[in-house]
Amino acid sequence: MCLVDWFEPDGDKPDVTTGLWKVKPEIHEGVQSIGLIHVDSIMRAVHLIGVYQDTIIPSDLAFFSFTRCFRGFLH
Repeated sequence: MCLVDWFEPDGDKPDVTTGLWKVKPEIHEGVQSIGLIHVDSIMRAVHLIGVYQDTIIPSDLAFFSFTRCFRGFLH
């Protein structure tokens, strides 16, 4: 089993500059949606690129807190 953070599309077309789709955390009642899924149900992996614009990303940013540090992502 895998614990996953759920995301939803942020817009109806890919980003003009990068050609990548924007996604944002799926929020219900103020909390990001998570789920427990079976490994056999994973169709493909995605790489999320945090949308950080002019913000400096700390070099000691832990991988496990990455999804909570950005408001949106490109994939």
